[in-house]
Amino acid sequence: TAFFDVKHYKIEWQEDFAILIDGIHETIHQVKAYEANSSPTVYNDALDGLFNKLSKGIGRKGYLNIQNSIRFTTRTISKNFEELKTANQEVTGIKSYFQSVLDDVEIYEYCNGKDYCDIDEIDILVLQKIEEIYNSNDFFGINSKTMKQYEFIRYKIYDLLDTYIFEVHKGIRIENETISFNEIVGLFNENYESYSKEYE
Repeated sequence: TAFFDVKHYKIEWQEDFAILIDGIHETIHQVKAYEANSSPTVYNDALDGLFNKLSKGIGRKGYLNIQNSIRFTTRTISKNFEELKTANQEVTGIKSYFQSVLDDVEIYEYCNGKDYCDIDEIDILVLQKIEEIYNSNDFFGINSKTMKQYEFIRYKIYDLLDTYIFEVHKGIRIENETISFNEIVGLFNENYESYSKEYE
């Protein structure tokens, strides 16, 4: 639990969200939901924003979290994101500004092994991750582990995040306020098997 005490999530203050450990931005994340097979260039502003923050020391690593696959074409002289980092270097011997951005930023790889994830699939992955957390930790003291329990935890996590984001945009939250990892872990300690009217 000592690790949980120092781990926090910051939402909407630095990029879309950030993970802080001991008050340091370990990772900052920009989330984009462009159409499937969009060109890499539609992500230029998002990548540039991440790079600018990283260059100022805000975050040790930047990630682009995307909903749909990127369409790489022969025009970009690339077949994937990693190849964009070195395209044309053999010819010119120098990196473009865009490539220097890509050195500090990666496309986030989800637990399904893909570098993109549809919104509907995220719901499924969250349930799978909740089940994995329960199965790998005995300290929650919950004997009955069922899909109803997992669905309620997912609901509570979404509710926590939705409320937090709403309060940030309404100016209710103080600047740079975070969500403690303990606050999320605490949701796992209660047996929601008999789910409430709130859940219904």
